[in-house]
Amino acid sequence: MRDQIGQDDDHDRIERPATLPMVAAMVCLGLGLVLFFEGTVPALRERDQHLATHGQLLRLRDAYDRAIRRAYEVEAALDDDPETILVQIDRLGLTPAELLARTAERAKEAEPR
Repeated sequence: MRDQIGQDDDHDRIERPATLPMVAAMVCLGLGLVLFFEGTVPALRERDQHLATHGQLLRLRDAYDRAIRRAYEVEAALDDDPETILVQIDRLGLTPAELLARTAERAKEAEPR
């Protein structure tokens, strides 16, 4: 009977699963998460900076396009009527002599050295 009782005890015993695979899986998961967030968070910040810079460049390009269109409109108006030249000089708050001096200064600055 003891043999039967001893055998019954062996069958009723529950074996514990090995913990090593679970520990290894958790360590790998932790390392994977650290590597993921270590690479992702800086990339997201950089993307946000690029988007902000892109927005600034678009606004600047639009401003330059408007300024160029306005300059062409002013140039077209100046070609039609010589008096509009004086009106534009007055709008800038310059005298004709000051305008000529400023133009000469800009020409000197633009010369290649």
